[in-house]
Amino acid sequence: MAWAMYVQSSSDIILFGAGFYSFFQNYDQTCLATNTCQTQIFNMEPDSASSVTVYSLSSVGASYQLSVGLVGVVKEGDNPDGFQETVTAWSM
Repeated sequence: MAWAMYVQSSSDIILFGAGFYSFFQNYDQTCLATNTCQTQIFNMEPDSASSVTVYSLSSVGASYQLSVGLVGVVKEGDNPDGFQETVTAWSM
């Protein structure tokens, strides 16, 4: 497991139309049934919270699509969109 994106010591970030996917855990795909292949996939550190905007972020296999300071803030299960889950817009 690894971070798909980790924002640190940055500002004025715009992420538009990204797709972050986690399909395996120990070379096994059973985690996809519950979207628990990893807990978090995209993190922003609070020190980089200066104007971070996300549009159309799709993910598969992570419990949280977006985290701030390693704490999940956007739960993947709250944003169903077919095969993937999609956050339309988020800003900090």
